[in-house]
Amino acid sequence: MDISTELNGRIEYIVIPAIQKLLTVAEFEQLTIESEGSRLDRFVASIQACGETLSVIVSDSYMHESMDEARDRFFEDLRDEISETEFGWGQLRDGSSN
Repeated sequence: MDISTELNGRIEYIVIPAIQKLLTVAEFEQLTIESEGSRLDRFVASIQACGETLSVIVSDSYMHESMDEARDRFFEDLRDEISETEFGWGQLRDGSSN
């Protein structure tokens, strides 16, 4: 498997589902992925939504997590970030309304 295929797989499995569940189409503007060195198991997802930028670390190696655990943790981290924005202040979104 080449590097771009592996990275794209992580983005599709961990990042995209959380964005789709927690942000509406009207809120979501852009996704940028920034790597932290050459490691594929750790990168930053910068999500532009309603004019604000949310930066969430994506990792599937934190304390030897599985991909499912990394996906769940990313969802929770993004949900927490949204609750601190102007557009989502105080909301603890569960992903069921999008």
